[in-house]
Formats: sequence, structure tokens, C-alpha cells
Amino acid sequence: MDNQFLIVRSPHQFQEDTVDVYQGKVIDWDGQIAEKRALFKPWNNDAIKTFDGDVQRCKIQEIEPFMEHVSLKNAEIKESTCQNEFSAQIGKIQMGIGENQFEKVVLSRVKWIDKGDEKSELELDEKSIFEVFQKACKKYEKSFVYLISTTDFGTWLGATPEILVELNHASMRTMSLAGTLFDENEVWTDKEKQEQSITSKHVSETLSALGLIENISELAEINHGTVRHLVQFHMADITNVEIEKLVSNLHPTPAVAGYPIVESVEFIKQMETHERELYTGIIGTTEEVYVNLRCAQIFSNGIKLYAGCGINSQSIAEREWKETELKMKVIGDLFFI
Repeated sequence: MDNQFLIVRSPHQFQEDTVDVYQGKVIDWDGQIAEKRALFKPWNNDAIKTFDGDVQRCKIQEIEPFMEHVSLKNAEIKESTCQNEFSAQIGKIQMGIGENQFEKVVLSRVKWIDKGDEKSELELDEKSIFEVFQKACKKYEKSFVYLISTTDFGTWLGATPEILVELNHASMRTMSLAGTLFDENEVWTDKEKQEQSITSKHVSETLSALGLIENISELAEINHGTVRHLVQFHMADITNVEIEKLVSNLHPTPAVAGYPIVESVEFIKQMETHERELYTGIIGTTEEVYVNLRCAQIFSNGIKLYAGCGINSQSIAEREWKETELKMKVIGDLFFI
């Protein structure tokens, strides 16, 4: 059995209590969709990856033997973003916004939880990882839940709510998800609405540039764990558009990079001191591709949590820090943190 695999539980499968398992050698995807394949990619424009093996569907309980093949590396650098550094980065972004370099930049941070920390009660054996995956499937029914383990990227577990491309024969659906509130009594402000509208604008412009005519839903709200987001769905007929081109043009979105895209990505590369790796990349299948949010990278000696927030001229550094803390809890709490 190859020790490289991706296990996914689609939100369409939660009532079935089933998962799809992809295995084999990691190869570059050729863009073909003759059969269902796994898809994943780091956030920084590398080639879309897949596995050369077949997919098998099984009950969640039947994947426990796969845990014996989870490859856990030892993290030599136990990095965490400190709050002062995070606040200073927000200040630099807002200076750039004031100078009209961009409208918004998505800033991310990392948090290391050490296996040896008594307060964390962190267990990282095969049984505990399997239990965390089960918990994620039960708690986040409307999210795309996954566990991936490869030689190059290590082991990651996540539950992401953000659809990049969902296919149904010749029809596609994507979403513009942005803006966050974490108190049920809070109301949406211009700050969050502006974040979402920038992402929606990017999606609409991308679909239009590909010659697609879209239908857009009304602005709505979705919940994910302890946080709420604003969302619109964009639907179109893609009979004459290849999914590879659609994915490549949509990603990265302003929801994970900023706007304008190119300027924001370059600024992020210069400013963030950690590597995002698979965080804010893509994860999914040739039927449904998601943006990889709400995730943890799992090591033999601890886990690294990732979270980000959209920074614009109205952002308040302390609040953005709290937002990322709550986003990290979506997955972090499943490890008994």
C-alpha cells in the first residue's frame, strides 16, 4: 500500500457516512477529467497535483488502517506569529492601501502547538488522528473535510467551507466568501461588505473574461464553527471551458490574497515570514475544488495552525488577531487544544 494518500468527505456525503480515498504516486495533473481524480496545490501557483492510483469509496470507520501509513515529519522550526509582529504588518498594509497600492491584502499567521505542552493535551498517534478526522466530519457537515499525507507536503487535516469550483455536468458553481464576524450579536458593517464585494467582483470578472454568463445569488450569511461569513454563489454553463483553466484563473481569489491579485501576492511574499504551503491553496477533486482554509499541518512533535484575515483601511489590529484565533479554533479544538 502506498503511503501517500488523500481522504476526503464531501459535504454531499455527510448523510452517507462515507469518504473517498485516493492513493498512489503524486504526479502533475494533465487537466483531463475522464475520471474522478484528487486535486491539490500549494497557494503559490505551482502545478496542480494528483495521484496516479484509483479512487475507492468506503465507510469512515474503514479508513482506520490508512492511519498506519500517515507520514509525520519532525518540525525543526516551531514557528508562531507574535501579536506585535502581526499588528505591525497590518500597519504596513494600511500604509500601502493609503498609497493606492491595493484595496485589500489578506494577512495570514501561524500558531505552533507543541506535543510536549501539558496544557494542550495533544496526542499525535494514528488513533488520535483518526479520531480528529471523525470529529471534523461530524462537526462540520457542510464543509469539505480532508486528511492528506504525502512525501513532499507532509500531513494536513482540514475542514474548509469555501468552494472554488463545483461541477454538475456542464454547469459550475463557485462562491465569493469573505468578511467575518465572530459574535452572534454583531451586525455586518461596511468593512465586511467591502471585503466580500471585492471577492465577488473578481469572480465575476474572471468568469466574464472566460466568456461565461453568470447568475449570481443574493448576498447571504453562512456559519462555520464560531465564525460567520458573507457569501454569494456564482453559477454558469461551462460547456466550452476546461476546468483546469477555470481553476487556474479563479485561484488565488481576493479572499486569500487581496486585490489587485498580483500586487497583493507579491506583497504577501515579501511580508509574511512563514510559508503558507498548502494553506490557501486548493484541495478537492475534479468534481469539487475547495480553497484550503481551516487547517492544521501535523508533525510528530506538534501541529501548526494557519489562519488569515482580510485587511483594508477599516481594519483594527486587535480585532483581526482575535478573528484569526477563532478561525484556528475550528480545527485546533478538535485536537483538544
